[in-house]
Amino acid sequence: MCYCFLQPNMGTKSLQTSNPTTHVKNPAAAAVKWLNSPDEEFIRTLVRDAYLVVRVLKEAGVARKFVHLARKGQLPTGFWKAYRRLNRTLKEFIHAPQLDMSLFYEGFPVHWMLVTQSSIALHSAQVHCVLQLIEQGSLTDIRQCDHCASWYRGRRYDQRFCSKQCKWNAFASDEKFKEERRIKERERYQLKKSGKVKQ
Repeated sequence: MCYCFLQPNMGTKSLQTSNPTTHVKNPAAAAVKWLNSPDEEFIRTLVRDAYLVVRVLKEAGVARKFVHLARKGQLPTGFWKAYRRLNRTLKEFIHAPQLDMSLFYEGFPVHWMLVTQSSIALHSAQVHCVLQLIEQGSLTDIRQCDHCASWYRGRRYDQRFCSKQCKWNAFASDEKFKEERRIKERERYQLKKSGKVKQ
């Protein structure tokens, strides 16, 4: 049997699956679709936890630095809580190796079958999708928009908004931006009133 779990100094631990049903062709697009679905709180919690854990592990770079940060109490608030909740969820997914005649002739001599009886098994595809993103190193590309809170795949590491419209709306609702705009409008009005600018 195979248990999936994350360890701070080792990354993802799981036996490689060759079952074609467990690997999604475009895991980022699938994850974004699930995350934006109103009744998918399970995957939102899973991705938030995995995102925090993976981001911290990536930023540390090496195990020695991670251990140093942990000893100094410099890990982000909620890291250990997210780490424990994530591994508790992943531990529910128990797989057993199987030989399947139809898959054997398609080039998959051994595949891993989900054998857990837990109700959490309903989310098997979502968990595999998130694990794929972790293995590809692209989980941190999946983000939540700072303005509308919808999920999207970022193109740049510093991207904060899902679209240009959200970016504009966020800046337009900023008090500093509004004040600057009011000042400019007053100046324009005074120039029009004095006749220095044509109507």
